[in-house]
Amino acid sequence: METETTYRDMHIKALQWKVTLQQAEELLYGIEKKLHTINSRPGITNVDVTMERLSKSAKKKSEEINRIKQSISYFENRLSLMNECDTSQCDTAFFEEAEAISLQVKIVNKNVNVLSSKIDIIKESKILD
Repeated sequence: METETTYRDMHIKALQWKVTLQQAEELLYGIEKKLHTINSRPGITNVDVTMERLSKSAKKKSEEINRIKQSISYFENRLSLMNECDTSQCDTAFFEEAEAISLQVKIVNKNVNVLSSKIDIIKESKILD
C-alpha cells in the first residue's frame, strides 16, 4: 500500500512540475511579445543591448524548460520501476531524482518571473517614453 501511495504521489508531483513549466512557458511567450513592443528611442544608449540580452535570456530559459520537460518524461517513464524496488537505496534514488527535478523547476520558474519583472520595469520606465 505504501509503495502505491508513493508511486501515485510521484505522478502527482510530476503533473505539478508540468503545470509550473507550462505557466513559465506562457510567461515566456508574454515576455517575447513585450520585447517586440519595446522600441528603442533615438539618443537612448544601451536599450538595444539590454533588449538583446533579455531576448537571449528568454531563449535560454525556454531551452532550459525543454530540458527539464525531457527529464520529467524520463523520470515518469522509469517510475513504474519503483514498484520493483526492493531496497531503500533504490527508493532513495527516485526521491533524490525527484528533489533534483523539483529544484530545477523552482529555479527556472523563479528566473522566468524575474526576467518578466525586469522587462516590465523597462517597459514602464520613463527612459523609453
